[in-house]
Amino acid sequence: MRASLSWVALLAILPAPTRGQATESPRFDGRRLRLVVDSFNKYFIYNGDTLYQGGVLDELRAQGQRLTRIWLDADRSFGPLADTIVSSFRDLRPLENRMHFPNITGHEFFQWTGVTGWMRREHGDSTPLDVPLRRLVYDPANFDVLVRASDLREGFAIDIPAFEVSKNRVINLRGKVTGSATVDGHSCWVFTGDNGGVTVTFWIEKETRGMRRMLLEASPGRGLLIVAGDPTWRELHSDEGGFSAQFPAEPRYSERVDSVSGLRFHRFRVENSVFAFFVGYVDYLPDEIGRRGTRGMLNADRDAFLRAVKGQISNEHDVICGGHPGRGFVVRKEGGEWHSVKLCFANPRMYVASLNSIGGPASDELVLHFLNSFRIVSGRN
Repeated sequence: MRASLSWVALLAILPAPTRGQATESPRFDGRRLRLVVDSFNKYFIYNGDTLYQGGVLDELRAQGQRLTRIWLDADRSFGPLADTIVSSFRDLRPLENRMHFPNITGHEFFQWTGVTGWMRREHGDSTPLDVPLRRLVYDPANFDVLVRASDLREGFAIDIPAFEVSKNRVINLRGKVTGSATVDGHSCWVFTGDNGGVTVTFWIEKETRGMRRMLLEASPGRGLLIVAGDPTWRELHSDEGGFSAQFPAEPRYSERVDSVSGLRFHRFRVENSVFAFFVGYVDYLPDEIGRRGTRGMLNADRDAFLRAVKGQISNEHDVICGGHPGRGFVVRKEGGEWHSVKLCFANPRMYVASLNSIGGPASDELVLHFLNSFRIVSGRN
């Protein structure tokens, strides 16, 4: 997690390692990591008070020789936050980072000779990034993953350089294993360290290397605590639309009236720089339904989707949506954009639920949860 752009956390004040402690050359290995989607609940702690800030989805996926991490943070105060971090799967050498926050966006490329890319602050112009460096630097936003991919044991300690793009500086990621603890029945290593002046504590499962708890603290009494838990999905129930679905944040509603047909399209959407969760519906005219029939209506909307996306379809199959006929399929677009789609026809209403992802397909776990959460709740026939 990007400590410099988050805040701080407190459950216990634990000392950061000092410069004088013994460290070793890190041996990061992506094979030590679970390639899954983890979910967390996030809490802001201020002078002993705890405030729930929202849910987090943290996905690790392997794509060839690359390891991609996607961090989606539905923060109640600041809105959606997203990091997409790409590393070498073999040794976690950083390759690129796409970040999207309300106050800053950017795209960084890590090379042996330096860091390049661009950054744009809120209400400002894009600023080129071209920082020559004489050594390999890591991405501080990936500190916890680097630790989890290490050979954790008693006495383990690291001290590695990293480039903090928000402040255009090289920092050191330092830390050590300070002991063991049991968290929610899981035996964990406790790792305490420093990320650019932010004290971090990680509780990492010994068996799976999964993160059970994460504490970020920049000053005493104020902090950010991230705790593993069930996915924090928000249930949307639309009486007018006759459906329910779960989104990772409060969806934005919009509608559009087609100038030719007069049909009114209703849309609910949650999106960031990586994913777009979408549910929409439209009521078709009886004449068109009578002319095409149920299967023809599903075919027509599938074809319209393909024309709009301009991609290649795969994995097409029939589905049933609460007793109503439907169609599922996946569309891949050049450039790495993927669309997992479910169409459902509850005459005269056509529903579409889709999860769109950039940079590769979303995990099966994420796709299935969202698409299967869609329910037709009206008594339409």
